[in-house]
Amino acid sequence: MGSSTEEFLASVGSLRHRVRNDRHSFWFPLVVFGLITLLSIPLYYAWPVHLSDMHCHYYANGSSTCSGTIFSHSGLLTPGFSTNQLGNWLSLFWVASMFLGYLATIAFYRHRAVTVGLKVRIWPAVAVGLGLLIFVMLMQAYWHTVEPSFLNSGDFWARGTATLVILSVGIVTLAVLERSFLYLIYALGFVFIALVSTLYNVSNLVQWEGLGRFITPRNEMIPNVILSSLYLLIGGFVFWALQHDARVTDDAVGIVEE
Repeated sequence: MGSSTEEFLASVGSLRHRVRNDRHSFWFPLVVFGLITLLSIPLYYAWPVHLSDMHCHYYANGSSTCSGTIFSHSGLLTPGFSTNQLGNWLSLFWVASMFLGYLATIAFYRHRAVTVGLKVRIWPAVAVGLGLLIFVMLMQAYWHTVEPSFLNSGDFWARGTATLVILSVGIVTLAVLERSFLYLIYALGFVFIALVSTLYNVSNLVQWEGLGRFITPRNEMIPNVILSSLYLLIGGFVFWALQHDARVTDDAVGIVEE
């Protein structure tokens, strides 16, 4: 009787561990948004402009000076970012990709719920992530018509990566919903990475070992984007590997017990 009770309790513990492991799917949004961030890189490059698009100033003596960069401050998510009129396109990219990324995450979690039989509340994370994104856009649209403020000026918006901070809030919310302490620590780490990518030129860190020769005024914002995308992609792979290994271990233990 005692032996059967112990076996029953052991099987219940093993089942609980397997259920807890199977319910976690947070690696997927990390990979999705990591790829999205990686795809945004071309929009952070200051592409050359045509002579007709340059800003030129003509002097009385007949000389002139022209700027090869057109400053664009009209992007709702990139009001302080200038890179040859790509501010609007960059904002459009982030808005569209954030919505698509969250839709993909919802679809994946619903598929997991049907396949595994476990449902995780994903809507609060989606509501926080997209809600904050919409709120910022609405506030930017308002302040554009009134006067400059902290919402559309300052160092926070200068690099065009402030959307990463918005994204980090959604990931932290998902970590809370997933009830994973390890994932929460990782998510808080991404908040730090996003703030660094938003407030600091990461290109300053690659000046040693001759790497600085690859950094020019045209691509100096790209290392900021690469840092965030690598953090998300590597984290997504690591969490997927941990979940996969745990599932393999559980299956092996189940076979041995049988």
